[in-house]
Amino acid sequence: MTVVTSQCDLLANQRRAVIEHLARYRIAVAATLHQLPDFATCTRREMRHVLRSIEAEGIIESQWLHHDMLCWHLADKGTIQSG
Repeated sequence: MTVVTSQCDLLANQRRAVIEHLARYRIAVAATLHQLPDFATCTRREMRHVLRSIEAEGIIESQWLHHDMLCWHLADKGTIQSG
């Protein structure tokens, strides 16, 4: 039997995975998040789109960790949502 995952389910799973990862580790860079199982079939561009959409909701925030490395962390809204 083949299980078909809708695009909405995939995005919801990715969103959940990012929030859970940031709740646990407090900070993450793109390379780390791209290794999460929920992003296994995504390109880096698709993953960044997901991150930007979560950031637009005010759940996560980004900042420059290094001159060419962006990192993400939970915003106050994300902290509340993660429990």
